[in-house]
Amino acid sequence: MVLATHRIEDGLALTDQWIVLTRGKIVAEGRSASTDPRQVADAFRIQRNSA
Repeated sequence: MVLATHRIEDGLALTDQWIVLTRGKIVAEGRSASTDPRQVADAFRIQRNSA
């Protein structure tokens, strides 16, 4: 599981978007300004429990 918050094509520039990747598939995504940190934690927990 990976939490991505940077754009590789922009030289690893920090972005306001985030995604959670599991086995190369996006399983959750959002925008930092409109996301409660618990939403990201929930996405990680759900994926960890389903693995």
